[in-house]
Amino acid sequence: MTNRFHAAAARFGSLVCCVLTLTLVGCGRSPSAPSVLQVAGTWRGTSTLTAATGGECYGDGIVPFIGGSFDLQMDLAQSGDRITWATNTCSWSGTATSDGFTLSLSGGSCTDLQRFICGNGAVRESKRVASTMTFTVSGNRATGARTESMNFFLPGTSTVVGTLVTTESINVSR
Repeated sequence: MTNRFHAAAARFGSLVCCVLTLTLVGCGRSPSAPSVLQVAGTWRGTSTLTAATGGECYGDGIVPFIGGSFDLQMDLAQSGDRITWATNTCSWSGTATSDGFTLSLSGGSCTDLQRFICGNGAVRESKRVASTMTFTVSGNRATGARTESMNFFLPGTSTVVGTLVTTESINVSR
């Protein structure tokens, strides 16, 4: 009887171990995806020009503004992880993550065309054709960077005579 008892107890112990193992492995929670930050709303702050290269005859005129800041307001809309921002002439779309968000110019370029006179008297038109922003969010503050490209054209044509690339550091809060 003792041998049968020990054999039955060993089988019972093995069965309990198997059930516990299956319960722990099979019934455990599956890992969840990281949560997405809610970034919708109005973000206000400053953007500081940190670098500028190119720009044909316009490039030299922007160099004195490196280090200068201007006010920035972004009114972000959000649906899930998708975010958008629109101004009167441009629109951006992007993605929110668990620790920040990115925005890129939508549609290839902005609708505004600006005309100006270079220092040498040449007339040019310019159009923003690329813009990418990346932000890290901590509470209600976001820090980030923007890189933009503007093409310069001979007036009334699509002939590109130069491209200006700028970078900016951005600090905003809501």
